[in-house]
Amino acid sequence: MTKKLSDTDGLVKTLELGDRGDWFEITSDEGVAAAAELTQTAIALYYKRESETEGGHPRRWFVLVNESNGKEIGDVCLAVEPDGVELKNPNLINGKSHVTGYQNKPPYPDFEFEISELSDAIGIEIEPNCMGRRIS
Repeated sequence: MTKKLSDTDGLVKTLELGDRGDWFEITSDEGVAAAAELTQTAIALYYKRESETEGGHPRRWFVLVNESNGKEIGDVCLAVEPDGVELKNPNLINGKSHVTGYQNKPPYPDFEFEISELSDAIGIEIEPNCMGRRIS
């Protein structure tokens, strides 16, 4: 049975988008494990590597959660580097942000609005990209 993010510690609801879902900030190993399960991506691997190489989490990590056919799904997950952060391992992800969709599907253009809303809410630019590859 899939564990619902709302039942998981280590996630902070950051932005409610109504029927478009809710953005949660990932703040723990337990939270990233739930996000990985819901997005079917390797986000937990990168989150762990960041902790090992940086001694913590200087990037901010998020997951967009929606309901589909009565179960929660992670439509988008991303990591974004806040301005002014000094990284020991800047090459962990490509670019200042790394965005991917469910099962690593391209998140743009389907979730462009939701990603833009998160960017505005947290005050950090998230350049359109798919797994670090810039989208024009």
